[in-house]
Amino acid sequence: MKFKTAEEIMIPLYKYPNIPKWFTIRQAIQLIQHFTINVNGKESLPRSVFVTDEGNQVVGMIRRRDILRGLEPHGFFGRKAHHPKLYVEIEPDLNLIEVAYDHLCNRCLKQADEPVEKYMTPIEHTLNYDDHLLKIIYMIDITGLSHLPVVKNNEVIGVVRTVEVLGEIAKMLEIE
Repeated sequence: MKFKTAEEIMIPLYKYPNIPKWFTIRQAIQLIQHFTINVNGKESLPRSVFVTDEGNQVVGMIRRRDILRGLEPHGFFGRKAHHPKLYVEIEPDLNLIEVAYDHLCNRCLKQADEPVEKYMTPIEHTLNYDDHLLKIIYMIDITGLSHLPVVKNNEVIGVVRTVEVLGEIAKMLEIE
């Protein structure tokens, strides 16, 4: 049995959303909300957007989770409430959101205009274009990522998502 390669099951880069690193969170949200990925007649929204540099090279991705993190008011929630004179870990009190709701909403809206580069996830794990399905499954498992960029000649050429991987496994198992 021959397993397909990453290049055979990937979504080509030109069919996947990407934005320059200086674009804003607002622009990333707009792209994610309006971009449709069509693979084998099935449509879906992207889970992330690739982020490119000045030379149009992919340097990271901004996932929906990264966008939400970027909209959190800085210094309010526990993992972001860093201060040089803070000597103890303080758990956030989510009830305070109700008290400061209007203020926090305004801060959230302002943060939507920050660049995606500030919140993107740098590309640390990739697949080679000729990696077979078993290696793809392994890489998805060990990285905990739901999609991985595919590289050929040191350049990102596409992305493999778990949905395509499961589709290939279903074909192998003759599941319709």
